[in-house]
Amino acid sequence: MTKIEALQALSEGKTLTHEYFSKEEWVRLHENGFSYEFEDGVKCDPRSFWNYRQGAGFETGWSIFNG
Repeated sequence: MTKIEALQALSEGKTLTHEYFSKEEWVRLHENGFSYEFEDGVKCDPRSFWNYRQGAGFETGWSIFNG
């Protein structure tokens, strides 16, 4: 899916992965609704997450995580 689709999926509470992530890595919207949470429990604000994931490589390649 595209980045735009990924943003929508995250806002709907879906857990996502990316083709550049390892097979265990994922991201989802934390239950507080204001931050993203990762598989290791780390949380960050969405702005920081996307600041490090700019460019063509992150415009596509998103998918639903099927752990």
